[in-house]
Amino acid sequence: MTASVRLATGDDLEAVEAVESECFGRDRWTAQALAEAVQGKAGRAFAVAVTDDAGGEVVGCVVVRYGGDTADLERIAVVPAQRRQGAGEALLSWAVEWSRRCGAESILLEVAADNHGAIEFYEHRGFVEIDRRPRYYGGSVDALILRRPL
Repeated sequence: MTASVRLATGDDLEAVEAVESECFGRDRWTAQALAEAVQGKAGRAFAVAVTDDAGGEVVGCVVVRYGGDTADLERIAVVPAQRRQGAGEALLSWAVEWSRRCGAESILLEVAADNHGAIEFYEHRGFVEIDRRPRYYGGSVDALILRRPL
């Protein structure tokens, strides 16, 4: 599967809500939070990964926010059935390029310490751990703060 990345629109909200639900369950963003992100509020950019086939199905999304000299990767998700097929790479590349165009010097993200697949994905793309929030997720799992210079 190949995927293209483009800015999300209001027409994508239903599909993005499904991606959020499948990937994050009870930790998904609300419909209102997603709508505000799509509208670009608070310095955010929201993009979706769409299959390149005739169906053009939304299979992932990314939200990045810029402020000062740092961008924050707030959200990145790819539906499980489409993982390890390039959509995550395309979304992350889009977020990095958008951050560069905004003038960011680095990009930060937060990931659960027990999410080994995601940590490996980010480390292979130049992210390094710069901090840790003990017992951040559910009172038992640390959050790792990763940074990549741009």
